[in-house]
Amino acid sequence: MENAVVLGESKGDHRQAARILDTALGSERDTTSAAELVDALVYRAELAIRLDDTDRANALLARVRDTPLDDAERGALAETLAGARDLEETLRSTDR
Repeated sequence: MENAVVLGESKGDHRQAARILDTALGSERDTTSAAELVDALVYRAELAIRLDDTDRANALLARVRDTPLDDAERGALAETLAGARDLEETLRSTDR
């Protein structure tokens, strides 16, 4: 995920950052924690919005909502989950 953030934020290469995250998300299995998965999904949804791919963003945010989290994980991810809600609001406002 760090490589994707560098490409997306520092270099402005959102498309390549999205490719890196898609590869990582496609290979995530039992080794990825729920927190890491949610972080990656939310950032990938943000990239999808930047790339005008609202269908993909909606699908990624649905995966975030469907990811089981315990109370400790929800607390640790509070900022990320708030960001996901902001992205959902952005998508709703663009659908109008």
